[in-house]
Amino acid sequence: MKAVLLAVLMSLSSASLLAAEAAPASTAVLMPILTVVLPDGSSKVLSAQALAALPQQTVEASIHDKIHRYAGADLRDVLHLAGAAETDALRGPLLRRVLIAEASDGYRVVFSLAEIDPTHGARQVLLALRQDDASLPDDDGPLRLIVPQDKRGARSVRHLVRLVVTDLP
Repeated sequence: MKAVLLAVLMSLSSASLLAAEAAPASTAVLMPILTVVLPDGSSKVLSAQALAALPQQTVEASIHDKIHRYAGADLRDVLHLAGAAETDALRGPLLRRVLIAEASDGYRVVFSLAEIDPTHGARQVLLALRQDDASLPDDDGPLRLIVPQDKRGARSVRHLVRLVVTDLP
């Protein structure tokens, strides 16, 4: 299983990890965008405005022994917006579907879609846009995954730029 997952990750390594979109001249800053790659190989780019328009949630999570309050969109809503969420409960071959979250520095973590599916694991994963009522700090943002139920913060990916939804062979 580890070898198969490593092969999937290595096949994705040649693709670009950074995505940025110039903001309107009035703000003169780069707005975060997120690329979501679907199982069929197509991709969808989500703007900061689209992510901020999703229903926002707030969670508390401990990262590096400090508790912070994060606000952002539920990962399931982000996947649904990108067209990557199934309308029915995951079953059969869809249970081998995984999500690879990639940071701008190449850091990657993996989630099973079943673990975040409400009919299976129902694990909450937040795509955070804010921390403690302010924008994410520069060393964490502009986008960060937060997994409040994880005992360690290793899957709370900083500088998130891409989500890849794929099926294990």
